[in-house]
This record gives sequence, C-alpha cells and structure tokens, in this order.
Amino acid sequence: MLLFFSSHLNAQDKKNDTDWKDLYDSLIEHYHSKNSDSVTYYAKELFATTNQPHDSLKVNIGAIIARLNKNESEAFHFLNLAETALLKSKKNRNLLGWNYYYKATWYYNNSFDKKALKYYYKADSVFTSINRKSFISVMTKNGICDVLMESLLNDEPLLINQVIPYINDGLRVSDSIGFKVPSSILLYKKGDVFLAKNDLEASEYYYRKSLEISVGIKNDIRQSLIFNRLATISLRRNLLDSAIIYQEKAVEKAKTINNNKVISVVNLELGKLYNKTESYATAINHLDYAKEMLGKSKSARKEIYHDIDYNLAEAYFGRNEFKKGYTYLKSAKEIMEEVQQIKNIEKIEEIELKFQSEKKEQEIALLKSQNELVAKQKTNQRNQLLGIISITSIAGVFFFFLYRNRQKTTKKLKELDKDKSNFFSNISHEFRTPLTLISGPIQQQLKKENLPDEERRNLEMMQRNSDRLLTLVDQLLGVSKIESGKVVLDVSNNNIITFTEILIDSFRFTTKQKLLKFKIDLKPTTLETWFDKDIVEKIITNLLSNAVKYTPKNGEIRCKAIVKDNEFHFEIKNTGTPLTTEEISKLFDRFYQIDKDKEGTGIGLSLVQEIVKLHKGTVTATSIENWITFKVVLPIAKVDYIDVSVEEGLEKDIKTSNMILETETDFDDETPILLIVEDNKDVRMYVDTIFKGNYKIIHAENGQEGIDLAIQHIPDIIISDIMMPVKSGIELCNTLKTDERTSHIPIILLTAKAGEQNEIEGIKTGADDYITKPFNNELLQLKVENLLENIKRLQEKFSQEIFLKPTEVSINSTDDLFLNRLQNVLDDKLVESTFNTDEFCKSINMSRMQLHRKLKALFNMTTTEFIRSQRLKLAADLLKTSNVTVSQVGYSVGFNDPAYFSKRFKEVYNCTPTQYAKKNT
Repeated sequence: MLLFFSSHLNAQDKKNDTDWKDLYDSLIEHYHSKNSDSVTYYAKELFATTNQPHDSLKVNIGAIIARLNKNESEAFHFLNLAETALLKSKKNRNLLGWNYYYKATWYYNNSFDKKALKYYYKADSVFTSINRKSFISVMTKNGICDVLMESLLNDEPLLINQVIPYINDGLRVSDSIGFKVPSSILLYKKGDVFLAKNDLEASEYYYRKSLEISVGIKNDIRQSLIFNRLATISLRRNLLDSAIIYQEKAVEKAKTINNNKVISVVNLELGKLYNKTESYATAINHLDYAKEMLGKSKSARKEIYHDIDYNLAEAYFGRNEFKKGYTYLKSAKEIMEEVQQIKNIEKIEEIELKFQSEKKEQEIALLKSQNELVAKQKTNQRNQLLGIISITSIAGVFFFFLYRNRQKTTKKLKELDKDKSNFFSNISHEFRTPLTLISGPIQQQLKKENLPDEERRNLEMMQRNSDRLLTLVDQLLGVSKIESGKVVLDVSNNNIITFTEILIDSFRFTTKQKLLKFKIDLKPTTLETWFDKDIVEKIITNLLSNAVKYTPKNGEIRCKAIVKDNEFHFEIKNTGTPLTTEEISKLFDRFYQIDKDKEGTGIGLSLVQEIVKLHKGTVTATSIENWITFKVVLPIAKVDYIDVSVEEGLEKDIKTSNMILETETDFDDETPILLIVEDNKDVRMYVDTIFKGNYKIIHAENGQEGIDLAIQHIPDIIISDIMMPVKSGIELCNTLKTDERTSHIPIILLTAKAGEQNEIEGIKTGADDYITKPFNNELLQLKVENLLENIKRLQEKFSQEIFLKPTEVSINSTDDLFLNRLQNVLDDKLVESTFNTDEFCKSINMSRMQLHRKLKALFNMTTTEFIRSQRLKLAADLLKTSNVTVSQVGYSVGFNDPAYFSKRFKEVYNCTPTQYAKKNT
C-alpha cells in the first residue's frame, strides 16, 4: 500500500511541489513509530494540499489512517471523504475499487465479516465492470475467499461452490498478467479449501504448487505459511514428529521476514504442537513470542489473540501452575466475548434493516388501503346514481338483475366445476399407485365369466375393503418423513420364515403376469426370531420389486431364506445383464444409472442398505455370469436388541418417470410464467392443476432441465422439488440465484423432507420459501401470490428512482452485480441518441427476451420503456438543477426530436418540460 502511495507522491515531485516531500517524510516517520496523533496531523495536511478531490493520494491517506484506528468512524473519516468525491465525479472507478478494498480489509481485520464481504463484493464489482486486471483486483477475490471461508467453514457444499470459483477466477487473471505473487497466494487458499474438506491429498498438492512458486520468487512469507499448513496436514495424519519438523521450518523461515503477524501465527502453531508433546516450557516460550509479535502487528484478528491465550492456559495447566492458567483462560474467554459482541452488533444491524424494510412495507400497505377506501367511496357514489336512474326505468332494472343473476350462477357453476376437478385430481394423485396394485388383478379376475360364486364373493369383499388404502398412504408418507426424526426399532417375537413366505407369495401374480420363473426355497424354523416386521417387510419387498423390474421376460428369480447361528439369511437372485465390479459397488448409490439411456435404480436399494444397517445387519450384491444376487443377513436373537434406538436419515423412494417435456413458447407479458420442476409426473401434474388458467406453465422433470428452461424463458416464479436425478433442487437454486439472468426469480422448494432444520437448510440455499409434502394447495397458492405481490411492490417503489440503488432494489448479491453493470451502461450510453434496445442487450450481454424479462421483473417495464423512463428521469433532474433550455435537455438525454421529448415528458409528469422547470426552480 505504501509503495502505491510513494509512486504517486514521486509523480507530484516531478511538478516541483517541494512541500510534498517534507509532508511525506514526516508522515512515514510517524507511521512507522506508531505515533497516531502525528500521523493524523500530517495526513490532514497532505489531504488538504491535494489539488484534485479524487486523487489517488487521498484514498491511500485514508487507508493509512484506517490501519491505525480501531474505531470505525475515525478509521473511515478520510476514506468516506474520498469515496464521496469519487462517486460524484464518476471519473476514476479504479480508485473507487481501491477505496472499497481498504474498507473491506479494515472490517475483516476487526472481525466484522458481513461488512467486510459487502465491501469486497463492491470492490470486485467495480474492477470487473472496468475489466481491471491487476494485483489489487486479484487480492480482492482473495479477500472474498478469506471471509467466505471464515463464515462457511462448517458448510462444505457452500464452501466449495462459492469459494473455488473466486479462486479459479483470480488464478486466471494472475496468469493473464504474469503475476506470480497472487498465484502463490490463491493456490495456497485453494489448499485451505480442501484442508477444510479434510481432503489431505488435494490440499497438500496445492500447497506444494504454491511452495514451488514461492521458492522461485523468494517469497519467504508464503513459504513460512505453507510449512505451517504442511505441519497441520501431518498432524491430521497423526504424524506428530513430522508436524513439528514442518512447523519448526515455518518458524525458521519466519525469522527472515518483516511480518509480525506471520511470525506470530507460526510460533502459535508450534506452541500448540509442543503442548501436545507435553513440552510445556518450550510451548510457553513460543506462545509468549507469538503474543509479543502480534502486539507489534498493525492488523490482527481478535481470534488469534484468543488462540494464543487459550493455549498458554493449556500449557500452564499442564505445568500445574493453575493460577496463571486460569488468568490466560479468563483472558481468552473475554476476547471471544468481544468477537461474539461484534457478531451480535452485525446481527442487530441486520434486524434493524429488516425492521425498517417491514415498516416501509406497512406504510405502503396503509397507503394502498387508503386508496382502496377512496375507490370504494367513489363506487358507492356511482351506485347511488345508478339507484336514482333505476327508479325511472323499472324494466331496465329487471333485465339488469336478471342478467347479473345469470352471471353469478354461471360463475358459481364454474367454481363448483373447478372445485370438483381439483377434488378428483387430489384423490387421483394420492390413491393412484395403491388403486392400480389392488384393482388391477381383482378386476382381471372379476371379468371371468366362469368364476365360482365363492371366489367372486371373496373378490368383491376385497373391493369393499379398499379403505385399507388410507392406512397404506399413511405408511408411505411416514417413510418419506423418517429423515426428520428418530426411528426406534419395534422388535417382536415372530416366525420370520413364515412372515417372509407371506411377503414372497404376494409377488406370484406379478411374476406370472411377466412370464418369469419364480423359485422359492424357505427352510422352516422352530427357533425364537426377534425382528422388526415393518423393516423386514420393506427390505424383502424392495428387493423383490427390484428383481421383478430388472429381470427380462422369460427370465428367472430365486428366493432363499434360512435361520442359522442366530441370524436370518435371505438371498434373492435374478437373471439379467452381467454387471462389472465398479457397477456393483455403485448399486446402492441413489439414482445411480448404469447407462444414461436406461432408467436409474432410484432410491430403493439405498433405502434397503440404510434400514438393513438400522437392523444391525448387512446387505451385499454380486454378479456372476448372468445372475445378480443380493444377500441380507440380520441378527434375530433377543439379546441383540436391548435398548435399541437408532436415529435415521432416510428419504422416500423416488421413481423418475419418462415424460415428454411440456412447454409453452408464445407467452404474453401480462400472464405470469410458472416453471414446475418435479421428477414425479403425478406431483407435477397435480401442481399444474392448482395454477392452471392463471399462469403460463412450463414443466421440467429434473434439476438440469429446470435450469435450462429457466434461462430460456425467464419465468416469474419457480416451484421445485429437492430430491431429483441429474441435478437436485438445491443445485438448481444455487445455479439460478448466482446467474444474473435468473437471480431475481422467486423459488419455492417443494419437498417431502419435514422439520425446522430441513426448512432452514432449504432457505440457506437462497430459496425464497419452503413447503413440505403433503401440502395444502391453498397455502401453496398464497405463497406464490405473496412472492409475486412483493415483487410488484418493489417495482412500484423503485421505478421512480433516478439512480439505481442495488442495496435497496436487489434481492441478493448477484442482483447487486447486475444493477451495478446496468448503472454503468446507463452512465456510459444513456445520453447517446443511438442507444436502443439492441445496443442495450449487447452492452449488458443478454438476449432481447432475457433482458426484457429481467427488467419486467425488477421494474415492470419493457426494455424500451426502461430506457425512455431513465432518460425522462434524468431530464427532470436536469430541469430542476440547471438553466439550459428544454431542447438542450432533450438532446442531452438522448432525444433527437424536441417535440417527441415534450410529448413523452408530459405523459409521465402531466405537464410540459417548461412548466415542470418553472414549478421546481
């Protein structure tokens, strides 16, 4: 930073400004001596002497002051002044990015992670918008990675999805400009990500790549840090001696550098290792030295102080010096309370911001209700007038009421017809599968003319008892909710061979219908067999269903069951296509597909594996020649199930269906577009019936198709399942919420996973709402309507803003980036008369339809309306703040024809430009 400062000061020297040199020398002298009062004095002198308000020196002076102050308002005094000047001038956006970077770094060093991330994002947005490829632009991406890794350390999927892209982007920029230093830093950071994943091989690979570069450029700081990480890897591999060797290398290398923070960190880690070997005296020496060096550092996070004091406490406790140990432990606790207090402050600010937003929404709702009241009063007045007219025209009144009653009757009949349609749709959706399994064979038998009376009565009795379907449905729903709670085995003493025979017998009809040979070999037993009937039923029926499904016509299925050595052995084998060892090893993976052109295994075999483990058993699969065999072994002695209570994490068996994708391509702007992403065709069609008539509906049967259709059509709202093949709903949500074209689209996650924790996980992905199956269709409709209504309120509120304000308008950080780019394009090209829709699309890098749908969603305007609206807002601002003529204003904001400009202006502001200027002068 000071090098950057010095280069600009030397440029001023060339102008023979001799005052600069004296001021500069004094500033640097007091800066190194940590005399903050003197530094502030000379900084003010330099700041006041600078000729241009956006000069780079002012930004760097502000950065120096920030590094010496822990108080936020004092630290940012000069940076805020510089930022105001830069925003006003709009000339040097590169310096604005530097300004944001310095603020973000201060927040990060003082543990304000949320604010740090906000300003790192701002800096990155600025550098990206001006295509700035430099050391600072790469270090900004590095800063984003630092904050994300602090906040996402325990969330591995998000850590990979959010941090790795910034690292890779930074590496590309570094390679393109030939910078080795940032490359070594980012490779080191990549090693940190995989270390957080506990992928030791990958992390060591990237650390050693970083070490290779660091040795080549003689970067001792980075070498010291890398040895520090290699020590951590050795420790995780339980190689304590190797860890100490690497850590001593880190400390030795740190002796050659002038970075107190790095010296402190490597000595801290060596102290930790000596604590583990109970070499407490040596540990204390390194920890004391670490604390001394950290005190000399100009920027250090409080968490490092906490770690030093905590490990000093551990060392003194190990030496039985309990008084000193307690003192350091108390200090560590107080530091952590300070850190937590910072987190609480950020949380309070976030809650206050949310409160202000809700308060504004309430004010909007109050204004809306007042408008509705006025409208209602006008309606009452109109009705009174109609009443007076009706007295003079009895015949007209009679026909009017007759016509209105007919309309009401027609509307009521339509509502009843719709309710009836929804009712039968729901019944069909819930009962279709069990009705097929029960009614199919019964109806086939009842068609026989020569059926004996006794058999006919039995079959008719089976139909009358179809109310058992409700119990079956409850059981199926119960399976889908298992993952949200704890499952306790319900073990009882029953004959497991007899029970198995009953289950197998129910498949005779299916195998016969498919022309399969079905051989059964069950060995009777008189021993006591203890097992959970529900679990065993699921195991056997799933394996049999799988065998029936994948056995070709005229194939063979064999079942064996025997009790021996207090264990139940069940074996099922079927003919089919031979599988390789690799394919066998993946059979129990969810949605595994042997061939992309064939249907996957779904979740059934994965379900079997999980519940077999729950029952303390094992399940294996083998493939020999054309026979595929599954073997299940379960303990059945009573002693095996004493005080058993097992927590489960199972998911319902999802079966994908091959359906033709249904899309509608000719949409008008007035009807909202709804995208339904659901792999179960019945659920998909059920959701379709709820919204049919009010929405243009697009269907997708997996997450990847949903992503493709969302980018193609830019729908107004998306309803998506979570568990799907190809890509899940979580992946869909992450992808769309980080894509500028689709980041604004509200997403409702629709899933069978119940419980508050699952709901929290769903919302964390960026989803706007979450609803569990089975769901209330009215509740789903209200959620969709409320989300669309919220967007409309935002459109109404912000369509009047002169300048776009991303932090207020946008829904997420991706929208921030989009609106920043949008504002940059408007700043550069809005005043050009040739700037039109095609040029707008090209500048923003979107298709006409994508930009049209995006602007419609955010501002309720077409692309043409948006351009014209921004020009008119700019014109109105110029009319209020300048003395130029109306024609000049029209030309300056991009209108070629003054008459056309006046016409459009009057349509929006209900007065001519001249009248508007007079009113607001």
